[in-house]
Amino acid sequence: MRVWEHGAAVLEGCAGRNCTVDLPGGPLQIERKEEDSHVYMTELAYYGSLPL
Repeated sequence: MRVWEHGAAVLEGCAGRNCTVDLPGGPLQIERKEEDSHVYMTELAYYGSLPL
Protein backbone atom coordinates (compact mmCIF):
# COMPACT_ATOMS: atom_id res chain seq x y z
CA MET A 1 0.00 0.00 0.00
CA ARG A 2 1.29 3.46 -0.82
CA VAL A 3 0.38 6.05 1.82
CA TRP A 4 -0.27 9.69 0.99
CA GLU A 5 -1.25 12.04 3.79
CA HIS A 6 -4.78 13.32 3.13
CA GLY A 7 -3.90 17.00 3.68
CA ALA A 8 -1.15 16.78 1.06
CA ALA A 9 -3.53 15.06 -1.34
CA VAL A 10 -6.05 17.91 -0.91
CA LEU A 11 -3.38 20.57 -1.49
CA GLU A 12 -2.22 18.78 -4.65
CA GLY A 13 -5.79 18.58 -5.95
CA CYS A 14 -5.81 14.76 -5.81
CA ALA A 15 -8.58 14.51 -3.20
CA GLY A 16 -11.42 16.55 -1.79
CA ARG A 17 -12.58 16.87 1.81
CA ASN A 18 -14.33 13.53 1.37
CA CYS A 19 -12.75 10.57 -0.37
CA THR A 20 -12.73 6.78 -0.39
CA VAL A 21 -9.47 4.87 -0.10
CA ASP A 22 -9.66 1.34 -1.53
CA LEU A 23 -7.68 -1.02 0.71
CA PRO A 24 -7.34 -4.83 0.56
CA GLY A 25 -9.67 -5.14 3.60
CA GLY A 26 -12.33 -2.93 2.03
CA PRO A 27 -13.03 0.76 1.39
CA LEU A 28 -12.12 3.40 3.97
CA GLN A 29 -14.09 6.66 3.98
CA ILE A 30 -12.02 9.76 4.82
CA GLU A 31 -13.75 13.02 5.71
CA ARG A 32 -12.12 16.28 6.82
CA LYS A 33 -14.55 18.67 8.50
CA GLU A 34 -14.34 22.24 7.21
CA GLU A 35 -15.22 23.90 10.53
CA ASP A 36 -12.43 22.34 12.60
CA SER A 37 -10.26 20.35 10.11
CA HIS A 38 -10.74 17.17 12.15
CA VAL A 39 -10.29 14.02 10.08
CA TYR A 40 -12.75 11.15 10.40
CA MET A 41 -12.06 7.66 9.04
CA THR A 42 -15.00 5.27 8.71
CA GLU A 43 -14.96 1.67 7.57
CA LEU A 44 -17.68 -0.91 7.19
CA ALA A 45 -16.96 -3.56 9.83
CA TYR A 46 -19.65 -6.04 8.83
CA TYR A 47 -22.28 -6.43 6.17
CA GLY A 48 -24.66 -9.36 6.09
CA SER A 49 -28.14 -10.66 6.71
CA LEU A 50 -29.87 -12.98 9.14
CA PRO A 51 -32.50 -15.49 8.10
CA LEU A 52 -35.93 -14.80 9.58
